[in-house]
Amino acid sequence: MKSGIPAENIWIETASETSEEALSTKYGVHIGRANNPTVVFLGIKPQQLSEVTFPAYSSETVVISPLAGISIAILEKYFSGTIYRIMPNILMQYEHGTTLVYQKEPIKNEYTMWLNTLLGTLGNVIECDIEEQLDKLATIT
Repeated sequence: MKSGIPAENIWIETASETSEEALSTKYGVHIGRANNPTVVFLGIKPQQLSEVTFPAYSSETVVISPLAGISIAILEKYFSGTIYRIMPNILMQYEHGTTLVYQKEPIKNEYTMWLNTLLGTLGNVIECDIEEQLDKLATIT
């Protein structure tokens, strides 16, 4: 929202109705799953991936995953659209972070530019050429 995404364009779903209501009240976002979302941010722990039932998102849906240790090959078992792996660090909360970004097909499209702009509001963005770079650089950043 800090980057300009309007609250009415954000949908959240959590395992707890209490936390959904708290987030909805605090930020004015929707509760539940959006129909045909453009972008899905995964906000789960890596070990929860197999526990969540994801809807059959369109191949046009962009999925952004900050799940450490979960490769794009694994994520492709759950999602058919474009997948970005990101590794943010804790300094994002102070707008001085560094976020590593990897996309299997490093195509400069509108979503790549949008994501880099969005993450750039919170610090530095480093695009990785290969997925192994993301995993190795995460320990440094």
